[in-house]
Amino acid sequence: LRTGVDKSQLSNLQLKTMHEVLQHPTLNRVVVPYTLGNGSVPANKVAATSDSGLLITDHAGNVTNSLLREGSAAVGGGGNFGPFTPRAAVTANAQTWFIAKFIPTSGATGDAVFDSAARVTVVQGDPLSAISATAKMGSYLAVSASSSVGVFRSTLTGVLTTENEALWSATSGGAPTLLLQKGKLLPPSSTLKLAKLIRYWPVGSTQVVAHIQVSGVGVTTKNNIALVLIQANGQVQFLLRTGDSAPGYPSGALISAISSVDVEPVNGFYAVLASISGVSATANHALFRGETSLGDDITQQALRLPKRVLKKGAIYASPFTPQGSVKGIVMAPAVEASGAGARGLRRIINSSGHIAVTIIGDRSSSELVVIDP
Repeated sequence: LRTGVDKSQLSNLQLKTMHEVLQHPTLNRVVVPYTLGNGSVPANKVAATSDSGLLITDHAGNVTNSLLREGSAAVGGGGNFGPFTPRAAVTANAQTWFIAKFIPTSGATGDAVFDSAARVTVVQGDPLSAISATAKMGSYLAVSASSSVGVFRSTLTGVLTTENEALWSATSGGAPTLLLQKGKLLPPSSTLKLAKLIRYWPVGSTQVVAHIQVSGVGVTTKNNIALVLIQANGQVQFLLRTGDSAPGYPSGALISAISSVDVEPVNGFYAVLASISGVSATANHALFRGETSLGDDITQQALRLPKRVLKKGAIYASPFTPQGSVKGIVMAPAVEASGAGARGLRRIINSSGHIAVTIIGDRSSSELVVIDP
């Protein structure tokens, strides 16, 4: 694909902006959210009512679906697509998930979540009686998916400003299920609440990993950041939290900051780069790995907790680098501004647990390495 070239499948208009490129993990499919510009023929001018959408191609650039476009009939029926947001989610499932305005044949226009076959039933402005008598769906902010389940983030209206954001899940064409709400308790805790959702990653069809800020009884700036697992039973398991003992370190060493997180959506392997307090400056950074598909939701949750796989100060060598010590660890996942993770092949940890990181050596070397499971 190339900007500035007329595309017959897009009314002989040209791709003005390709916002990102999302690759399917197994199928011959590439998804590109786009904005259109005028074609080379003066008569082929772009209209503001049909200039955004998703273009789906194979790996040779052949267009396989150009119907997901502003102004076209919305999948699932009942109206047309309005403007598309410039982001989507591509998973191991056949469907592509995205956010676009829904313009119904009757009623108000509002944000909606779609996959390439159907629409989630709740549209912006619809009442949410399960939350309160006055609550309504606000704007959809982020979308991701794993398996056949979409997981999306939205604002809420008709509620307190301290409770005006939520995380949802839904199957294709289904009604959304509330997973987390800002300002509400994190079950089974009776004291800890969600203060802020930083990032989230769907795993399989029943789990979601979330990087969050918490509030509540006993919470300070030293223990208010956590990585949690929303289990299939709706309960929240804390995987790692600032202020907790650092796995693999002696007593007294604590997690002081969670610097970086990435999660793969098939088996739930996750990697966390964290700062450690209570140890010397030569050992105060470490890489941890865990797997959410281990154990169960009741008695074997401990199997999902992270283990240390690399720390600052460790001795290492590679086929290209003489033996030395680790002076720094850099883990840089592809962070999406909306907070949605697992939207395509953009991870530094794979479904076998391999992690790609950069090691800074004691001779100022910088080496990209893969850490085996």
